[in-house]
Amino acid sequence: MRRLALVISVVFCSTGAFAEQDPVQDLCGKKVSALGNPQHIESIASLQAVELWIEQAKAQGDNMAMWHNAHNASIRCEKMKHSEMYRCFASGRPCPTVLEIPAQDSSR
Repeated sequence: MRRLALVISVVFCSTGAFAEQDPVQDLCGKKVSALGNPQHIESIASLQAVELWIEQAKAQGDNMAMWHNAHNASIRCEKMKHSEMYRCFASGRPCPTVLEIPAQDSSR
């Protein structure tokens, strides 16, 4: 029986089941994804994908539409097949521009 309890506790600890949740993630909105239009220059394609992401993030609040505050922000660009154009995909969870993280209870 002790072995079973040990195995269960190892599994829960290794999967992060007991890990504390990051308070920043509680303040962030739902993930937003944006696929930009094809562009001849990759950096322009990247900027356009971010601009589209910002437009979509505004639906969750004006204070959430800042790419540099996005949680798990990601931009992926690819050269299109049979073309000299690039297309980029931006995704991430919009977070408020001013983060006020609640103080954690120190009595734990």
